[in-house]
Amino acid sequence: MLKEFIECPGALVAVLGGEIDQYCAAWLRSKLDVETELSGEKNLVLDLSDVSFMDSAGIGLIIGRGKRLASAGGRLALAGAGGKLKKILEMSGVTRLYPLYPNYRSAVEDMMK
Repeated sequence: MLKEFIECPGALVAVLGGEIDQYCAAWLRSKLDVETELSGEKNLVLDLSDVSFMDSAGIGLIIGRGKRLASAGGRLALAGAGGKLKKILEMSGVTRLYPLYPNYRSAVEDMMK
């Protein structure tokens, strides 16, 4: 679920929490797309620090947002995923597509380079 958006120079940060599954993925996709458009930022960081579970719908959400941003000249980065979630992201190949940072600040800092 979406907790909040943080506007940073160079990227919009979406702080997510709880479970990202088939029941909330479509709603979350819509919110991320609308807010990214409204912010005018081309780069998006998904802060996954408080995400406890993610299924294939969540993986699809990440890949879809990454493709959408890339088509507009932007980038997607992931931050804060640990434990089981990090393992899911690695096993699904998501971390080969989008970098994973320890926290959103380091992701934003890298995007500004």
